[in-house]
Amino acid sequence: MTTSKTHPVRIVPDQAKPGLSRAQQQFNSLIKKIDLQKQRLGQWSETIPKMQQMKATEFEPLLDTYEGLQTQWVHLLDKAYADPVLKKRDKEKLSHLICETAIDLLAGGGEDAELKAIYNRHSGSDFDQEDAEPRLSHKNFTCKSIDFKSSGESTNLSMAA
Repeated sequence: MTTSKTHPVRIVPDQAKPGLSRAQQQFNSLIKKIDLQKQRLGQWSETIPKMQQMKATEFEPLLDTYEGLQTQWVHLLDKAYADPVLKKRDKEKLSHLICETAIDLLAGGGEDAELKAIYNRHSGSDFDQEDAEPRLSHKNFTCKSIDFKSSGESTNLSMAA
């Protein structure tokens, strides 16, 4: 949007009268505010294409990298789950982390069959079946209820709907 180079409309005082009335002063003040908002709108209009380009060239590649790393992390957690050194409690925590991360990745439109299989194995349910059911958000998926204990306190992180 281009801003006009002309001066905004305003009321000028009459030579015979001492000054502008209160309503005329208010009118001039509002005209100045309108002109300022037009300038701001012009700046936004110039900025939007730059931000869209920046999103496409910088943000989306970083997001793709982040999602790829999260997928690798889920696979590593799944492999670690099979380690006999881990106790039942540790495995429950790993399952919870796997479910949460896999849900986020799959809810974003991912169609990774391997990731779905990992989720299904750790959640005890079927992702595709849950996905077909109406839900308010991806957080309504059921994962195992886990009580994390830190410094003597118990925090229930149940994801059951």
